[in-house]
Amino acid sequence: MGSLVLGERRTIEGTKYLSFCEVDVYAHGNTNPSKYYYASRNPDKDVASGPDAVFVLAYNDTDVVLTKQLRPPLGKRVIALPAGLVEPGESYIDAALRELKEETNATEAKVTLVSPMVCLSAGLSDETGVIVFVEVADTHYIKYAGNDPMEADLSAFVVKIDQIDSFIQEESRRSDTIFDSKCWFALQLVRASKAWSKSK
Repeated sequence: MGSLVLGERRTIEGTKYLSFCEVDVYAHGNTNPSKYYYASRNPDKDVASGPDAVFVLAYNDTDVVLTKQLRPPLGKRVIALPAGLVEPGESYIDAALRELKEETNATEAKVTLVSPMVCLSAGLSDETGVIVFVEVADTHYIKYAGNDPMEADLSAFVVKIDQIDSFIQEESRRSDTIFDSKCWFALQLVRASKAWSKSK
């Protein structure tokens, strides 16, 4: 089986938050590269230097905290975990707690688990992230608490763990709504974990 060698990377077009890039890809023994095109949050950044984004699984014994927001590329409202970009000089733990407060108003939160850095859509983008598990003490005050005009459509809400199945079924029937994949897997994880703890 042949191996691939990566060559020079170039930015074709860039904006503040997203760039369109290409990289030369050499098949084993071939001196003429193919071009591979991808999107990048920060084309000048070394992937090993840390994640671009954080995704927060906020929960307690009875609830999971989620968001819903219109995402223009899909033309649908996306049900997702609270999430956002890591700012320059910010740790990903601080980024996770900041985004959780901004998007859901949750302040009494304890980090319980952090994933390794993961890729998000490896065939399309070099974007990386970490998933931060956070236990929240109180979900009665969950609401969007930020002031970003681009998040004017964002809402934060609580799903009861014992109602996850019916919530997924109901939202999946809506033509204007779609689940983020990380959120769907997180809901299944929380539901299965609750079921397992009950069976002990």
